[in-house]
Amino acid sequence: MKNLKTMALIVLLLAGCGTTTTNAAFGQKAKAAEAAKVEAAAAKAKDVANAAARVEARAAEAKLRKSFDTYIKVGMPSEFVTKWMSGHKPTRITSSVGSFGRHEQWVYEFLDLYVYVVNGKVSSWTWLPMRE
Repeated sequence: MKNLKTMALIVLLLAGCGTTTTNAAFGQKAKAAEAAKVEAAAAKAKDVANAAARVEARAAEAKLRKSFDTYIKVGMPSEFVTKWMSGHKPTRITSSVGSFGRHEQWVYEFLDLYVYVVNGKVSSWTWLPMRE
């Protein structure tokens, strides 16, 4: 009978140790799950901030394009484009000269803008589609 009581006591002690280990493991899993939630929330907040920045940038670009389209007119001297650009020079200029006069293509890469100039006068311009 004494052996039976000892065995029962040992079984109870071992069962209690297992529960403690399980609780510790559960605590670590809970901490890891909480950390994953925090990380996911931070990633979502970053995505929302990036989306807001993209929307703001697109709105600013649309405003800039509208301003250009309002101010610059076909037939204006090309200097008006330079003046409107606050002195920013085109990224590159492609020109050709022939019996028809001088044709130039001014490329403003940072704006995705192509301005066409014929004999020193603005003949047209093209905006590339806005970037996503």
